Amino acid sequence: MIKSPTVELTIPVLPDMELAATKTAEVVAKHMDLDDEQTAEISMALIEACLNAFEHSKSKEQVEIHFKIQDDRLIIQVTDKGKGFDKSKVEDRKSTRLNSSHW
Repeated sequence: MIKSPTVELTIPVLPDMELAATKTAEVVAKHMDLDDEQTAEISMALIEACLNAFEHSKSKEQVEIHFKIQDDRLIIQVTDKGKGFDKSKVEDRKSTRLNSSHW
């Protein structure tokens, strides 16, 4: 069995650090032969996820981002060490699919 390629990135909770995450996403997208529109969609979603982690976690610790390639799919996980939230009050969505046949 071939292991899925994974890129791990840790960024500090500082202004504009989400842009470092988008640069990493661009490299991963290029590796997967994604087009410019798909790459832009990934970058926008990643910026939103990072900003949410920065703002809502109330944490001064780092944010971890994992990019995992599984066949023709890209899974991005953004994790913070913040205060958390009540999961019972959040709509259950397993994942967000972007407008692409690759996801």
